Amino acid sequence: MSLKRNKKIFEDSGYKDKSTKSPNFIPTDIESEITKSFILGWFDGDGCIYKTSKQNQVYFCVTYDQDWSFLSKILSYLGVKHSIKKKTQSTGKFSVIYLGGKRNIKIFLNWIYSTDIKGLPRKYNKYLSIK
Repeated sequence: MSLKRNKKIFEDSGYKDKSTKSPNFIPTDIESEITKSFILGWFDGDGCIYKTSKQNQVYFCVTYDQDWSFLSKILSYLGVKHSIKKKTQSTGKFSVIYLGGKRNIKIFLNWIYSTDIKGLPRKYNKYLSIK
């Protein structure tokens, strides 16, 4: 597919304003490789695996007005507890979706890394270290 064609698909699906809209044009078939790959790409761009000796946490941090409905629906379907917070600091405004607890983190990460696509090596390696 060409870049122009891909751009048109996104625009025709109402995803021109990607920084605030929910990607509802992506299939919500939980086992779809397209869905998993899209979420993995989003996670590689805006997500984080936070690991210390005392806790593990996964989160996405994006624009303040982000519509989280698509990701929240997937997490709920997977049985992953999560919370959404909007924050204002001196450096700006942003929105975060948090996944806490080893069980929730493992379910989510095992799900996004269950295809042949592994995304950014540094994030994949961090996943392997807490698996």
